[in-house]
This record gives sequence, C-alpha cells and structure tokens, in this order.
Amino acid sequence: MRVGPGSLETIRQLRRATPQPRRARVVGLIDAIRYSDRAFTLVLENGSKVRGVLTEGDPASLARFFGREAIVSGLVRYRPSGAVLRIEAERLAPAAEEDAAAWSRLPQALEVAESARALRRPQGPRSGLARIFGQWPGDETDEEIEQFLAVLS
Repeated sequence: MRVGPGSLETIRQLRRATPQPRRARVVGLIDAIRYSDRAFTLVLENGSKVRGVLTEGDPASLARFFGREAIVSGLVRYRPSGAVLRIEAERLAPAAEEDAAAWSRLPQALEVAESARALRRPQGPRSGLARIFGQWPGDETDEEIEQFLAVLS
C-alpha cells in the first residue's frame, strides 16, 4: 500500500475527529479472555460487548474473573465516530452489587476539541480586546467608584 499526500490529509482528519481517551470505571461480566494478547470481552448490563486489553499486571490474573462480574478501571479509547474502541484496563477487581448501579454504562466521548488555528480570529481596532481596552463598562463617576471601594474595604 502506498501512502500519498491525500492519504496523509485523511489521516490528519481522522486524528482530529477522534475524541480524546477518558479514564473510566466500567462494570460487566468477563465473558472471554485471551492470554496471548491480554485481551478480554466485557459484557455490560444492557448486553453490549466491549473489547478490553489488560495493560498492567499479569495476564494470568484475568482467569480469576472469567464468568464473573468485574469492575474495570482504565482508559477508554474511541473511534472517530465517538463509539468505544476498547478499554485499556489498568486494574480489575470483583464488582459488588452497588458497583453495577454506578458503573454499568460506558462513558460517552467528550466533544472533539477544535484546532487552535480554527479558533483564531483576526482582531482589529473595533474587535477583540481592542474594543474594550481602556473603557469602563459603567457610567459611574470616579467619586462614586471611590466611595463604593471604601465601603467594600
């Protein structure tokens, strides 16, 4: 496969469109585990499945959670569409009933931040800070301001 100038722009657009990862806790049933790549499948209360990868610790520790409810703590990564790609699990722990009530849903992706370039607007003498610099927003006199400040202090 060849990568050309058009491909690079597509990659940049996808990168900009992909929401930032979020730290989260999610409770679900550990339905499948794979020792070789530290992967597991988490089935949520609503029946949806999420792929997970154990990033820290011994992959053999996944075996004790097989077929059981677990609370998974880690980083949730998203696709450009905002859908969850995977959970990069740093820690798994047995889940209590009250955990399921609080953590049984995946966190939604936060909005994608616009690039700094898109936020920049040119400023002229009648816009931005130049429009308000040197102006007092009220019509109070200097004496009234001094009296007000004296009352405050």
